[in-house]
Amino acid sequence: TAAEKALLQVGFDPEDLKKNAVQLSGGMARRVSIVRAMLTSGDAVLLDEPFKGLDDLTREKVMQFVKENLKNRTTILVTHDPRDAKDLAAAKIIEMKTEK
Repeated sequence: TAAEKALLQVGFDPEDLKKNAVQLSGGMARRVSIVRAMLTSGDAVLLDEPFKGLDDLTREKVMQFVKENLKNRTTILVTHDPRDAKDLAAAKIIEMKTEK
């Protein structure tokens, strides 16, 4: 299926595909959420800290998957890591700062 192929692209092993949701690690659950978001149809995608907690190799795989599946949709990215906006070639960046 498209979902299985996508999960393999973001670093799942074929054996991982047999696991129940409760058996997934936090990073695996995050990747499932990203795949679900990217495979749904719609004009816009909201990504809230999508790469948080992923190691560099996994982040790279997931980032590539996201880039390939944006399909010219409006994308809103919320992140604390400026690298995420840069890697997704953000057209506009709104930086929120709080004063103490």
